Amino acid sequence: SRKSDVLIDPGYELFKRTSNHNTVMINGLGQLGEGTKWFDVNRALHYQHFGNIIDYKATKKYTYWTADATKTYLPELKLTKFLRTVIFIKPDIILVYDDLESEIKSQFQWQWHTPLSLIKKSHTQMNFSNEKVQLNFELMSDETIFAEIKTAQLTDLVMPFKGNSLEFKNKKKLNQMQLLTAIHLTNPNEKSTLHFTYQNNTVKVIEKNHAYIIKLPRQKKLKL
Repeated sequence: SRKSDVLIDPGYELFKRTSNHNTVMINGLGQLGEGTKWFDVNRALHYQHFGNIIDYKATKKYTYWTADATKTYLPELKLTKFLRTVIFIKPDIILVYDDLESEIKSQFQWQWHTPLSLIKKSHTQMNFSNEKVQLNFELMSDETIFAEIKTAQLTDLVMPFKGNSLEFKNKKKLNQMQLLTAIHLTNPNEKSTLHFTYQNNTVKVIEKNHAYIIKLPRQKKLKL
């Protein structure tokens, strides 16, 4: 975006690692095929290892989709729900809402990767930048979230990745967890005019004279 890569999937791996992708780990474990060089197709078919797009809408002002990724994870994690909703409010706002439930108390670990440089970090906000664009993160949840940022050099890829890897995780293990990640772009060193609020499963996005009120899905459908 703005002629720069801002959030990336690091690349084709020699060994499959969920942590190398912009998704969620659970208790340090990932999706079926984790750690293998060649994907186990027979096991995937046996466990119906595939995700589904269950809701989608595109308009001139926004696009959103909801995917069910529950069955893409190892069965021993006892995951009963992983719905990810991505809302693109054009041209520079992305909301990622993850709703997870497990039969066992779990720590949910969100992974993001960016080639941009860290310029500022607080408990729930962080900013990355290069000479063309600034990437702004804001985390919203009813639970306490820890954010960790590491300079990453992933060498077990066909084309090694160097940049920053972000991990967000809940403080105490829970059976269910919801996290809203607000991502928006600005010019470098530009102060954002956006204001986000998150309460009762509803997010408000306010920018100058525009406002969006979004009822986030706990089942299958989004209201915007």
